[in-house]
Amino acid sequence: MDAATVDDWFSSLPWIDRPDANIDAYLESLDEDTPFDLRARLQEWQSRGVVVFQDDIPHDLIDSMLNDVEYLKRHDRDFELEVELRGAIKQISEYSPEELELGGIKFNRLQTISKSCALLSLSREVVAFLKHVYRSPPVVMQSLTFRKGSEQPVHIDYPCVRCQTKLAHLAASWIPLEDVSPESGPMAYYPGSHRVDVSGFFDWGGGSNSCHIRSTCGIVDLRAQGNRLVVWKKVSN
Repeated sequence: MDAATVDDWFSSLPWIDRPDANIDAYLESLDEDTPFDLRARLQEWQSRGVVVFQDDIPHDLIDSMLNDVEYLKRHDRDFELEVELRGAIKQISEYSPEELELGGIKFNRLQTISKSCALLSLSREVVAFLKHVYRSPPVVMQSLTFRKGSEQPVHIDYPCVRCQTKLAHLAASWIPLEDVSPESGPMAYYPGSHRVDVSGFFDWGGGSNSCHIRSTCGIVDLRAQGNRLVVWKKVSN
């Protein structure tokens, strides 16, 4: 694929990212209810680039997905799935049972073989909210499932997404599969860092997606309980 330019990437901004975006006018045009305060969520998304839904993910669905992972590891020869370990990506059948139990193992696109993972990826809140953000139903492009955090420094996600067009239409969601305490080194997000004037525009430079956040807006510590849903915007203009 030809290298995309900044103009290419932002040629089709969602309505909420445009300078003339009017949330009140959009809400007045609707004739439907949402299971959450849509006005507050859209305002958070527009200004901070991140929203949090608390107590919305069923624990039994999380348990079901974890059971799928255990089944997958026991029957790895029956499935085709890319798995990453120490930066190397191979088919799951190429790993030993011992390697599949390591903390750094990452399962890519688990939603293609696990119904529970697919349902978590397209939870009611994600579908309902992003449908308003993009004015079309969301689809799942990628998923990443792992037992232990990668301990990465502050970085930008969108360079690692397979689709490199319509970047302003990309969003990510995160669901902790267990309780996360402050001592665990929880994931963090810089509010407003979806804006290029805050995080800068990424060009792979020295081959790293780490970045320096030019922001005084603080940081959101995403310590959480295992039924929390966090959705954030990949990038805006």
